[in-house]
Amino acid sequence: MTKLYKCKDFNKTGYVKLPRRWLDEFDLKPGNQAEIFYYDGSIIIKSPDNPTVHNIRMVSEKGAVLIPKEIQNLIGLSPLSEYCILVDEDHERFVITIFDEKGGNP
Repeated sequence: MTKLYKCKDFNKTGYVKLPRRWLDEFDLKPGNQAEIFYYDGSIIIKSPDNPTVHNIRMVSEKGAVLIPKEIQNLIGLSPLSEYCILVDEDHERFVITIFDEKGGNP
C-alpha cells in the first residue's frame, strides 16, 4: 500500500529528507546506500539491489539523500518545485512525485 507522507518545496541543495519512521524498516539508515532512479514519472528511492545500474547515494545523518541532477531534470524538479513523498510499504521504498497544481494532489 502506498500512502502520502508529506508535500513540501524542493530546496537548492538537491537533498530530499526522508521520513525517519521508515528509514530503518527499509534498510536506509544513515551511512547506508540508497538506490535512486526515475520510473514512470517519479523518483524511486530504496535500498539497492546488487548489482544495480541505477544511481547510488549515501543516506545522510539527517536521513536525507541527494537527488542526482539528471534525475531532477527528468522529473522537472527545480528549486521551489513542490514535491510529495509517498511511502510504498509493500515494496519498501519511497516515491517522489511532483505536486499536481491543477488537482492539488500527486
